[in-house]
Amino acid sequence: MPSRREDGVRQGMMLAAWTIAVPMIVTLSACATGESPLGEDVSLGITWTNFERHRMELWCGRYSIDELQLVVAIDGHEHRLDELRFPCADGRYDSRPYGVLKHGVYRAWWEAHEDRLIGSHRTDITTGGRFELDITEGVHRDLPRLFLGVEAEPVAGDPRGDDLSIEGSWTIEGMAPTSEACARYGIESVQLRLWGDDAVDLPSLRLPCERGGFDTRPEAVLRLGTHSFAWRFLDERGDPVATGERVEADLGAPGLTHFVVEPMDIDDAPDFDPLGDVASIGTSWRVNGGGASVYSCEHAGIDRVRTILYHRRDTARTNGVEIGEAPCGVGMFHSGPVPVLAEGTYAVSLVALTASGRPLQTRNVRDPLVVGGSGHYPAPPVWFDLEPIEGVVVELGWPTHPDCSTGGVETISWWLDSAAGGELMSAVGGTCEEVGNELLFESLGVGDYRLTVSGHSSDLSMRWVGSCPFAYDGREHIIHCSSWPMEP
Repeated sequence: MPSRREDGVRQGMMLAAWTIAVPMIVTLSACATGESPLGEDVSLGITWTNFERHRMELWCGRYSIDELQLVVAIDGHEHRLDELRFPCADGRYDSRPYGVLKHGVYRAWWEAHEDRLIGSHRTDITTGGRFELDITEGVHRDLPRLFLGVEAEPVAGDPRGDDLSIEGSWTIEGMAPTSEACARYGIESVQLRLWGDDAVDLPSLRLPCERGGFDTRPEAVLRLGTHSFAWRFLDERGDPVATGERVEADLGAPGLTHFVVEPMDIDDAPDFDPLGDVASIGTSWRVNGGGASVYSCEHAGIDRVRTILYHRRDTARTNGVEIGEAPCGVGMFHSGPVPVLAEGTYAVSLVALTASGRPLQTRNVRDPLVVGGSGHYPAPPVWFDLEPIEGVVVELGWPTHPDCSTGGVETISWWLDSAAGGELMSAVGGTCEEVGNELLFESLGVGDYRLTVSGHSSDLSMRWVGSCPFAYDGREHIIHCSSWPMEP
């Protein structure tokens, strides 16, 4: 039995006449010379999908695509091998255990064909441009996933044209991206967004993350003029994981034919910044099993709720950016009519705070917040679950609370007097950290009171003292003392 290669060569010889309808090894007159890359050294694994996320058989039928051709070029000679022509509807191909190419370095690109006839190449179907195929070593190679798209016709103000080719690249943590690194960041594809009069996402400029870059040469895809560019790193749903800054470039110089976009690197750098001018954000919360109200919040000791955003991969929530706060009783936060966020995908946390700013509880929003464009983005609600306060919390809202190390202060003492006269209770010996900014009185009657707090050095000499009057009506669970005339 002849080998697969011998069989292919024999068929190619039998079909060498110019009248053939199904060429096998070399199909175009431009490729009639040059050594064929066909060989048995390296097997190939290939998968393909479409940006619309339809099943391939449906998508291929909708756009009348019969087959996909992987074109391989050596020294400028283009080879369209029958072994590298695949039914569009299949979605995948793996030649193992058979090799299909010789070892070598090739230029390669994809073509979408309506049928098997020469010249049926569909130019409106985007296939990711040309790329280098280095198979100098090994016996198998999985190619980057192919994304198929449909290029719409340009409209007025569109940056597309036939004057300039464009080139761009990206890295992950300073290195060429691999499928493992892309998966670690949840990035499936990378889109270079263009702006003319409006934003345009060309399917031809959206590539698999592991490709690491693109170069449209020799094809020109832009018109001369002033355009803006921004990188968008997308997950499997097409939602942004991260975005680059929008950069404007003057590409109107006569004779300019090629443009290289500034590359971008993705890492977990500490300069995470979700702030921008694209979108607003809304968060909401419930308290102890019910809706948030003035009563439920006071009963739980919550004064206000803070909204914090984190990088989606910051699972430890160590590097957050505060977006804003709202009174607990209103049950929601809205960043307002002015956009405050950039495009991206963020982890969201809400922190329940006392009036003095002490965190009581942090709740993480279940799903990431995906900001994909202008508009308002509400996050799912969270539930705070706190033990109700039994008694009265007096928050020490002094304007200049001395630090424990200031003036040699080591301990804090306090005493509570009734306005009618007489000391009710007192304590001495607690450290700054132990006392904090709150004091709990578990049994306190209705009335007017004065709370006095003092700081002492190690020999118990007083370093400073301050007092605050307050009234308790029997209903409030949190009282904020803010009148503190401090004395040295």
